[in-house]
Amino acid sequence: MRRLLSELEKWEHSETVRPSTRRAWLAGLLALVLVGMVLAACTGGPRQDGSSGRSNTDVAATIAKGVSDQLALGPEIGADYSGLRAVLATVDGRPVFRKYYNASPDDTFNAFSVTKSVLSTLVGIAVGEGKLDLDDTLSELLPKHASSMAPPTAGATLRQLLSMTAGFNAGSEFTTSADWVEHIVTSADVVPPGDNFVYSDGSAHLVSAILEEATGESVLRYARARLFDPLEISTEPAFTPTFGTGNVADYTRAGFAWPVDPQGHATGYSWLKLRPDDLAKIGQLYLDRGTYGGREVLPSAWVSEATTTQSEAPAADSGGDGYGFMWWVRSADDDPAYAALGFGGQMIEVIPNLRLVVVTAVDVDLGDATDHGVNGLLTLSLAESVVAPAVRGES
Repeated sequence: MRRLLSELEKWEHSETVRPSTRRAWLAGLLALVLVGMVLAACTGGPRQDGSSGRSNTDVAATIAKGVSDQLALGPEIGADYSGLRAVLATVDGRPVFRKYYNASPDDTFNAFSVTKSVLSTLVGIAVGEGKLDLDDTLSELLPKHASSMAPPTAGATLRQLLSMTAGFNAGSEFTTSADWVEHIVTSADVVPPGDNFVYSDGSAHLVSAILEEATGESVLRYARARLFDPLEISTEPAFTPTFGTGNVADYTRAGFAWPVDPQGHATGYSWLKLRPDDLAKIGQLYLDRGTYGGREVLPSAWVSEATTTQSEAPAADSGGDGYGFMWWVRSADDDPAYAALGFGGQMIEVIPNLRLVVVTAVDVDLGDATDHGVNGLLTLSLAESVVAPAVRGES
């Protein structure tokens, strides 16, 4: 609850947030505060020994009521939950809550910017294999484009790309160009590489091209061998068209999908389609320090680095207390947490102290520019103000 009030105050006084954005997010924050008040009213507190003393059945019932209560508040506060399709919660890898809304476990959804966190995971694997170094520069990592780079751009590092401090602008105008990578490296923002945080889709897409250059294979092929197959994530058949509005209908109908740019690089910033269970497996991989089924898939050192604050995000961009390597660093009251967050309410949140992974999936109509899915702070509140208290035994 303290966390939610703090975020409300931060957003209310931020001068860098557009009025329309502020109104939308404040509506969501109001919802968080109201839900927090409702939950606080029924809080009994944890036992003296630190355990909840409750069965999984009790926890599931408490979560179910909390989720239902929060969704019921929607019409009263102007929050739209119509696109919500799944809420999953696991403790120690065991499901404690699974709810689908007008969807089935086999349905896939655009992960939007959760794609960035998956890409970061692949970079961590490549670093562990010695194929990438975080301090290599863009001119070294993308030699075919080096001659087009201004000196500050050429000197930006992979570390800076991953922490959103490489100086690239925040827009996605590059998606209308004939060569996305060339457009990005020749259209760097006026902010020099370094400590200034700018959440950038362009930075993420460059990481996709870098990964392909370093491994000598497509991102999807590399991901299948190193991540998706080890985690038993189905990627066949795969819909991998060149990104474009003409593919929207087929993309929406597809199961697994990961479009590519005109040069064949997988979109690094968005558009990866996965099932909610797949997102939960990725969260569990991080919770288990890079192991899955007793096998190391991701170096544990990467888990630590990627989920530790590498750069400070300003209030206007903040999805947490800080930003790691394409993961947001947060807290759930007094428990450290980290999250992969995507437009429209897509989320993987991990709360290690509770051995908890929470996933939400939202259906966003790509043919409707007014469909913004579910406010991201509302889905975060499901994890932090509903699920986490239930697992702690506080409600």
